[in-house]
Amino acid sequence: MRSQKLALDIVTLAGKSGINSICKITVCLLLLLTLPVSVVTESRERAIAKRCCVGVASPKGGAQIVQTQTEDEQRQQKLELQELLRLSQLGVEQYNKKLYQEALETFQKALAIVRKIKQGSAEAATLNIIGHTYLNLGQHSNALKYLQQALTVSKQIGEKVSEGKNLNDIGLVYDRLKQYKKALDFYQQALNIRKQNGDKAGEATTLNNISSSYYDLAQYPKALEYMQQALAIRKQIGDQKLERTILYNAGSLYDKLRQYRKALEFYQQALAINRQIEDQAAEGTTLNDIGSVYMSLAQYPKVLELYQQALKIRQQIGDKAGEGSTLGNIGNAYFSLGEYPKALECYQQAREIYKELGEKAEEGIALGNIGSVYQVLGESSKALEFLQKGLVLLEQIDEKKEKGTVINNIGVVYRKLGEYPKALELLQQALTIRQQVSDKLGEVPTLNGIGSVYYSLGQYSKALDFYQQALGICKQVGDRAGEGTTLSNIASVYDSLGQYLKALKLYKQALDIHREIGNKIEEGNTLDSMAGTANIFELKLEALKLFQLALDIRKQTGDRLGEATTLNNIGFVYNSSEEYAKALDFFQQARQKYRQISNKPGEGATLHNIGSVYDSWGQYPKALDFYQQALVINKKLGSKDEEAASLSNIGYVYLRTDKSAKAIENLSAAVDALELLRPGLKDADKISIIDTQINVYEVLQQAYITQNQYEKALETSERGRARAFVELLAEKQKTQIQLKPTINLLKQIAKEQNVTFVEYSIIDERFKIEGKNNGLSHNSIFGL
Repeated sequence: MRSQKLALDIVTLAGKSGINSICKITVCLLLLLTLPVSVVTESRERAIAKRCCVGVASPKGGAQIVQTQTEDEQRQQKLELQELLRLSQLGVEQYNKKLYQEALETFQKALAIVRKIKQGSAEAATLNIIGHTYLNLGQHSNALKYLQQALTVSKQIGEKVSEGKNLNDIGLVYDRLKQYKKALDFYQQALNIRKQNGDKAGEATTLNNISSSYYDLAQYPKALEYMQQALAIRKQIGDQKLERTILYNAGSLYDKLRQYRKALEFYQQALAINRQIEDQAAEGTTLNDIGSVYMSLAQYPKVLELYQQALKIRQQIGDKAGEGSTLGNIGNAYFSLGEYPKALECYQQAREIYKELGEKAEEGIALGNIGSVYQVLGESSKALEFLQKGLVLLEQIDEKKEKGTVINNIGVVYRKLGEYPKALELLQQALTIRQQVSDKLGEVPTLNGIGSVYYSLGQYSKALDFYQQALGICKQVGDRAGEGTTLSNIASVYDSLGQYLKALKLYKQALDIHREIGNKIEEGNTLDSMAGTANIFELKLEALKLFQLALDIRKQTGDRLGEATTLNNIGFVYNSSEEYAKALDFFQQARQKYRQISNKPGEGATLHNIGSVYDSWGQYPKALDFYQQALVINKKLGSKDEEAASLSNIGYVYLRTDKSAKAIENLSAAVDALELLRPGLKDADKISIIDTQINVYEVLQQAYITQNQYEKALETSERGRARAFVELLAEKQKTQIQLKPTINLLKQIAKEQNVTFVEYSIIDERFKIEGKNNGLSHNSIFGL
């Protein structure tokens, strides 16, 4: 009885862990221990063999008698079986605790006994679980080796159920190796056998796995087709655990496809079963994933509530890996809410857990997240430090998909620093990786990122090209969230091109999508953009109504970063309508919000806006004070274009107050900062980016004109848009030129290369200071 109880305990334990191979071993051993060993007829022997999953060959000549074992042999066999039971129980316990190396040693000892007593079915089951243990250790070749042995034994003894399982599990190994076509081949073989045997549970499991492989191959319609087949079988099975698994995986698939309402429907059903069967580990996982869906919907109070429930469960059951995952997700929620110190704390805790567990992929992701926080806080050097550390870890284990994400994020940092060639290089690398691993959903933000770089360069046609590529993928895979974001990006290009009606139509399409899927953050962003366009049309009341809608959404969701952005935008409306007191009030509110969340880029931009109000009032000392504060922040951020903006504003104030020398000093520094953005750019990109910056050059020329320094003014014109043509000329003629051209140098180049060089300036009436004409526009013509 003691041996029988021991075996039943193992069956119960194995059932909870879902290790079917061990269940099979213990059933066989239980029967062997409870059946008497004696002289039996052939029919009796075959009955026992059948129950114990043992294949017995009939000798020639009809019915035979099995020889009686001696008492010593019986005793020895029983001891071996009891030892096997003990090893099986120990192995299961070690496996459940994720002590895979220890479990492996235990199962190997069990295998030796199984082979000694020649139990074919138990041998196949033991080989299978050893294969799974190697799989969990990341030793894929060893996993395949043992699963192939298990398959061979299953075929030899004619066990079709076992054969189907081993084919399925071999497919699982190839799936982990990202060899999805090979995985599908084995899954299909398993599916055929399981259908023939009427193994509905096995059929549903394999259908689920096939769905997963098609998803990874970006064949989403096929993924959905097989998932629907698995769902159709689930209620026929009568196995709550398997039904729960299928429901959970259906939720996961719809989540990945960003069909959030369907994802929630299936996750909630899985959660109900987990609670019914008291599976805390699965309950924690499902709560975590439901939280992630609400995260995608930007319902942050609900997100944090679910993640905290998941974290509590995972800490209670000692699931360290799960704890790290949930901490990372809580960090994501705080990040989206603009609570960066809290986000940083969660990411750091997650990193420590993964480091302790030796989980390099997850640690690499956590490091990348830490880097993203520092990037938003404006600490670019720290951001790059942590992102690079994360990348090193991911490269060590060749985790391509996550590597693509981190490289993408590094590219975003360089874009915000204004280092556009470096940003483009990295984003193109990320795009190549994502295309290699068929990460269609990952391609969308990278294509949008490349488009954003070209947008910053003033290359609107190129920006549109990449945005359109992203939009095409979104429509192809059904990524509604990505479609909405990309439509907004396309609209912003048309906004910049002055095609406002087209922009508004696209913003409206994006808004409808964000409302359809319940993405409040993006809804607020799009309302902001629409309001900005309305303000351009001088539709002040309509713009304010849209901004107020956005502001209400920001407050409902706790989106403090978005709230600060909208407050700033409302300030712009009042500023443009010369209601400066109201503008100042909203800018001050925005600044306070940015300071609360330690968002330095936002604070710097808002200081500019406050300075512009005092500038408009003619309170120049106050204007200079705020512009100087902005300059300190922008220098610390390392963003050359923002630094140039601060310097040019300061220079323009000095110019308006007739302090030309000071104006020249700051405007020259602004031009120097802008020119640091150009190295590495292609010729067309150099021309287009200068088009976006030309005003600074013009104001500097005006400053020189006020001091009658006409040649300096002309030299400045060559540092403007014409500079790209000068560089192109020098490149074609293989001539080295200085960074700051002089009139004499330009004449020398023209003479040496036998070209005609004409420089002229047209006086512009835009800038008049104390009766002096300070306007100057220019063109340069080259005859080649």
